[in-house]
This record gives sequence, C-alpha cells and structure tokens, in this order.
Amino acid sequence: MMRALLYWVVLLLVCLGIAYVWVEISGVFYGVLKAYTALLILYGIDEYVLTGIDTAYEIRKGNIAYALVLLGIAFIVGVTISAS
Repeated sequence: MMRALLYWVVLLLVCLGIAYVWVEISGVFYGVLKAYTALLILYGIDEYVLTGIDTAYEIRKGNIAYALVLLGIAFIVGVTISAS
C-alpha cells in the first residue's frame, strides 16, 4: 500500500511539473487527478461501505455477481468524475 501511495505521489508531482512548464498539455494533469480521485473513491467504498466483504477473496473465488457490482460502482464513479 505504501509503495502504491509513493508511486501516485511521484506521478502527481511529475504531472504538476509538466503542467507548470508546458501549459499546453496541462490537461494531462487534470486527467491523472480525475483518475486518482476515482481510485480513492472506489477504495473508500470498498474499505468503509463494504466492510464485511473481502473483495480480493470474493473475486479470486470467482464470484461473478460481486465483480459485476464492483464494475457497476466503478462505472458510476467514472461517469460522474468524467462529467465534471
């Protein structure tokens, strides 16, 4: 978890540097920021809303219904974030 967080922080800093130097491609920064926000929302839903369910175990077990529910949540979050 810590390694993934470090990866995202470095990526965010690189995008900030790119947006500061090349204003023409600063849309990349906003795209990465939206993706990061969507991942944080999905993590929050998985960690704090679906507390009694082990997501990785259910998907590894082959529970298609649970995978479809997560896909639906991801779709809703993605559409909401992309519309902003």
